[in-house]
Amino acid sequence: MWFNMREEPVIYINGNPYVVREANKPFANLEYTGIDRSRVEDMENRLKQDVLREAAQYYNQILVAHENDDFQVIEQWEAVTEVDVQTPLEVYRELSDYGYEVEYTRVPVTDEKAPKEKDFALLMRRLWKPPEGAALIFNCQMGRGRTSTGMIIASLLQLRRPLKTVDLPTEPQEGLPSWFVGTSPPAGSSPMRTTSDVTLEGELKSGKYGVVRSLLRVLEGGTASKALLDSVIDACK
Repeated sequence: MWFNMREEPVIYINGNPYVVREANKPFANLEYTGIDRSRVEDMENRLKQDVLREAAQYYNQILVAHENDDFQVIEQWEAVTEVDVQTPLEVYRELSDYGYEVEYTRVPVTDEKAPKEKDFALLMRRLWKPPEGAALIFNCQMGRGRTSTGMIIASLLQLRRPLKTVDLPTEPQEGLPSWFVGTSPPAGSSPMRTTSDVTLEGELKSGKYGVVRSLLRVLEGGTASKALLDSVIDACK
């Protein structure tokens, strides 16, 4: 099961992914907060047609931009025909045509922002009971922010089914990963899960921000839930 978390329209040219950027901001994503799957995939279809029309004007070539090892933008011409330009949906359909069992889901999420409520609902429906033996794969642009968000949601759901509680098990459990062991702090105590020397940096790294601490006080099982979430985040780094 493959989950594409990219919000920005993507096009593949000769197997390499490209996106549209502002000419004066080549390293900044264009944001489309609130966009849904149908709209972003429609934009990708139109982008593909734009690329083919422009290539036809330049002897079946399209000018694209790359980033070199010195983080400088360089331009080059790519020779293309219609079969060389694909949308992400076409790429994954092609994998299915080749015999790979791939279930593709597009969940457009703005970079550095939380998924929308409807995105959480979609992920929960698709991830709650995946086919037995299925690999869960997530991608975004760099494989850090949105990818990690998807991995964490999937891990929490998969652990929640057999665990039936928000408390971390104190010893290894059959069917659960070996790292998923710890002692949840008692209600009302510090949400930090380690006994290392307390420093400001350590407190912030463990999520002891004022807003988080306020949230833990009003949520039922908040401290135990945070300990569980911290454990999953550490495993998904």
